[in-house]
Amino acid sequence: MNRREFHNAALVSLATAMGGSLGQAQETETGQSESTGPWNLPSKTFGGMQFWADQLFFHDWRIQRNAVTGHCRLLDTNGWRHAWGSFEECRAKLDQIRRAKQLSPMQGAGVLVMHGLGRTRNSMKKMAAMLHDQGKYTVFNVTYPSTRYIIAEHARSLARIIQSLEGITQINFVCHSLGNLIVRYWLAESGAEEGGLQSDQRIQRMVMLGPPNHRPELASTAAKIDFTGQIGGKTLAQLSKGWDQLEPHLAT
Repeated sequence: MNRREFHNAALVSLATAMGGSLGQAQETETGQSESTGPWNLPSKTFGGMQFWADQLFFHDWRIQRNAVTGHCRLLDTNGWRHAWGSFEECRAKLDQIRRAKQLSPMQGAGVLVMHGLGRTRNSMKKMAAMLHDQGKYTVFNVTYPSTRYIIAEHARSLARIIQSLEGITQINFVCHSLGNLIVRYWLAESGAEEGGLQSDQRIQRMVMLGPPNHRPELASTAAKIDFTGQIGGKTLAQLSKGWDQLEPHLAT
């Protein structure tokens, strides 16, 4: 396969993956139905991962914020929603569940796993399972709306997640593609370069899978056909036209 054929195949794959994710989200969870129902009872969610950003982890429980409405929801390991509304309401419900179920605190070494542009945490499930089963890590497979925010906002969500990891004594990263840049941006914003990771002594290792550490040629090519901004959103624009402004904010 030559360069042109590779680019064409990659663009089709990117558009298909992202279009599918966006389509599912729009059909299920873009509106305010999550927070306006009269009964805040446990119920199954239906995806919409391109609209949700993880904000807090406790073992397999997570609090997420909707990129469109701004409201939050509390999910268990099976994707069942146990509360929705404000972050404080979801946190209070989680604390209630922790007491009722007598859930033990988190401890030991953890790994944050982060997917790439247009993907969801499902693309990293096998990696997360391997790290848990063979590495014996506590694994946090992160969801973030990669096509909805700029990288700075993804980095802010990552900061909230890291702050929530109470009891975890070591934090590592395994990231694919865009996930690497989010970590690099967070490291720069947290003063890692000046303070030698003084911002959080728990940070240890990082495995970078297909990182776009230099101007990504594929992003520039994809941006030329993304006339409406619906394929890659604001992030794709940053990786292409905005790379010169983005790169100085990425820690080495």
